[in-house]
Amino acid sequence: MPPQSPVDRQQIENALKRLDRLSTWLDSRYRIPGIGVRFGWDSLLGLIPVAGDIAGSLLSLYFIYEAWRIKAPSQLLIKMGGNVAVELAGGAIPILGDLFDVYWKSNRRNVVLLREHLEALLPPEHPPMPKRFQLSGWLLRLLVGLLVITGALFSVYALRLYGGL
Repeated sequence: MPPQSPVDRQQIENALKRLDRLSTWLDSRYRIPGIGVRFGWDSLLGLIPVAGDIAGSLLSLYFIYEAWRIKAPSQLLIKMGGNVAVELAGGAIPILGDLFDVYWKSNRRNVVLLREHLEALLPPEHPPMPKRFQLSGWLLRLLVGLLVITGALFSVYALRLYGGL
């Protein structure tokens, strides 16, 4: 269901900003120099056998909770849960799972899914006015001014012509 008021829009935008920051910290906060591969706290937690993967998945559930809170459809929640499940299953593999955590980035994927869904629902705030319409106010004032000057000149000419001046 689309938001009904500007407050809803602002709440959704605030939630997306919050989730974006958190997903950056969890999935891509740090960069390995020279290679450019990005990783975050989720990958670091994954280095702790079993408990690290579970802790990372619990943190990832927060994204699904936020999506549920803003009334995302169940299909989207299931997709987001699938991303978390894939990361949990892939991360459970010793050593290769840690590399998989660096690659998969379920939190980032879930924020992108949620953002795409919400942007499709929200109407644009106020699209910028085309330039030709912005000039119309200026052009209208110019035309009215020219009309007033022309009218005044015509009046002076008419008064002279008919002997009033």
